[in-house]
Amino acid sequence: MDHPAHHGSLGAAVPPGDLSEDLRDATRTAVAALEERVRSCRWMLSDPAVYRVADPEVLRSSVERDEEAVRVLRSALGD
Repeated sequence: MDHPAHHGSLGAAVPPGDLSEDLRDATRTAVAALEERVRSCRWMLSDPAVYRVADPEVLRSSVERDEEAVRVLRSALGD
């Protein structure tokens, strides 16, 4: 499966898999945190009692953004 290159902080394309091990570890940690947040938001969306506390549209939007961020980060990792 081909993954597009992502762009580094200077805008230069960085090929997938061309990350330092420290950056790969940090990226994996970020992916795990985002996935946990997605699970939490999905749980909140599944519980009608929570709707009184949280705006479902805000939660859905957060899930969509976080899932897109996970896709981008996984692409950078070459996963």
